[in-house]
Amino acid sequence: MTNIEVSKNADGALRAVRYVFAMDTEMMLEAYGENAGAAVEAASGEVLRIDQLLSVGIGTSDICRLNREGTAKVSEDARELIGLQVAQQRKVFVEAREKVEMTLSNLESAEENLRKANLAYEAGVLPTNTVLGAQTAWLSAHSDYIDAGIEYQMAAASLNKAEGNIK
Repeated sequence: MTNIEVSKNADGALRAVRYVFAMDTEMMLEAYGENAGAAVEAASGEVLRIDQLLSVGIGTSDICRLNREGTAKVSEDARELIGLQVAQQRKVFVEAREKVEMTLSNLESAEENLRKANLAYEAGVLPTNTVLGAQTAWLSAHSDYIDAGIEYQMAAASLNKAEGNIK
């Protein structure tokens, strides 16, 4: 971690920046205003504190001990952050499931539309470009359904990981 860099922008407002490496990520924390330095200092302290609690690479972190020992007493902060992560992943999972249901409905509609377009074309009452449009719509709906299924599987895996069911 480097020191805080303080400067003034064109308007004369203070700007403070600190680069921090935590959570396996290089971060740039930036704040503006008369208390910019203190804000960046507080933010970097909080980021590093959370990293100490939740890192899988720091042997003394709550999460590392939990993964290593299978069971461990974790701090209230770690428990709260884990709870927030699980709640977020549940929301993502529910949204992914709803997207699968919506795209399935769209696919069924596109299939029916294509079926009718083919019948009308065979009867000679529909031009080729309209059938091609129906085929394109079906292909798009099918692709969306596949993408939604992949998102659903990824959301399920993320939820299982957040809940501690897989490592």
